Amino acid sequence: MTACVVTAKKVAENVLAHVKGEPQSVDESVGEGIKEVLKRYKLRDGKYSPSEVRDRVRGMMWSKVGIIRSEESLREGIEELLEIHGNLEII
Repeated sequence: MTACVVTAKKVAENVLAHVKGEPQSVDESVGEGIKEVLKRYKLRDGKYSPSEVRDRVRGMMWSKVGIIRSEESLREGIEELLEIHGNLEII
């Protein structure tokens, strides 16, 4: 529940800034952290494109780990993430 409140607050702040025409800044440490993670991975044998990985993880998180979840769906989500990770090569 707390995550929903925090996320809603950030969304509201960004919408308000956009409506006011104010530039929206991204926390540089978060941006750099994402860049570092992406640098550590490359696709193995062209198995997935980056957008396919993103879409697959997003879909899995929604269907298996979202608001409605069970122990079984969480286990399935872990298995799917491990499969995706197995097709990526850590540099």
